[in-house]
Amino acid sequence: MSSKHTNVILVQPLIFGLVLWASPAFGEPLAGVMELRGTVGYSNFLDEGPLHHLVTGGSARFFVTNRIAVEPEFLFMYRSSQDIDFQIIPNLVFEFAKRQSRFQPYAIGGVGLQRHRELTGIGYYWSNSWTGSAGVGTKIFLSDRLYVAPEFRLGLEPLVRITASAGYEVGFHRNSELCSCGSLNVGNSSNGLGLGFLRMGLQDC
Repeated sequence: MSSKHTNVILVQPLIFGLVLWASPAFGEPLAGVMELRGTVGYSNFLDEGPLHHLVTGGSARFFVTNRIAVEPEFLFMYRSSQDIDFQIIPNLVFEFAKRQSRFQPYAIGGVGLQRHRELTGIGYYWSNSWTGSAGVGTKIFLSDRLYVAPEFRLGLEPLVRITASAGYEVGFHRNSELCSCGSLNVGNSSNGLGLGFLRMGLQDC
């Protein structure tokens, strides 16, 4: 057996492996999916002691690749009528699971602006500061588009943030047929044995 034929035989299993590895990526939807989220939870600031706050807010998650998304977020944190905070945070998100999975863990982090209002002896005092945090969460789908997502973060202003979000996904049908195809053709060449061609592409469903 010639060295050329030996190389072809060795390369064929490698190509099959690459096809199997790449198929999930081609099977996922393209960038452009958007998620709308409403959030409620708890945060804790540290001053001379813990400062417990109620958290409410909303965000929109925009996917720029099949795994990475940006998520601008607005939050309102309430301790009392004398102590409130507003936050605007652009987040970066990385999702670990396939889009078709019902359970989708992710990592998230961001740095943004905090607007603080506090009642003092001479009236309300307003101040601006930076806020930043990072953590993990999991989306749990209740239907094709609706999900809940518990999330935990550590950071600066606040120190701890524990929230749950309700989200709605736009632009992807979880139970729809995948809009992709892939085929591998290996055939004989004129000299007895050869490698055909690899064709992978996307098509509309």
